[in-house]
Amino acid sequence: MSRCLVTCKNRLDTDFLTTSLRSVQNYTKSLGVLSSRRNGLSAAQEAELVSTVELDDPLGRWGNVVVQEKLKAKSVHIPR
Repeated sequence: MSRCLVTCKNRLDTDFLTTSLRSVQNYTKSLGVLSSRRNGLSAAQEAELVSTVELDDPLGRWGNVVVQEKLKAKSVHIPR
């Protein structure tokens, strides 16, 4: 291994900060970052969004994954 690669590897190990999972969870909660599980929508709103997507599927062949992908295209993230 060349000297540059060893030096670069050692610098990468020491130069970056490490953050625990709990710290990331605290930042997510305090900053109000939304995810599929915490999306800020009520159950009624989620059901309404799913029903509007299902109107485009007259044969009823779209599964959960396709409905989720169609909603993600509209920037709406909901859990299965």
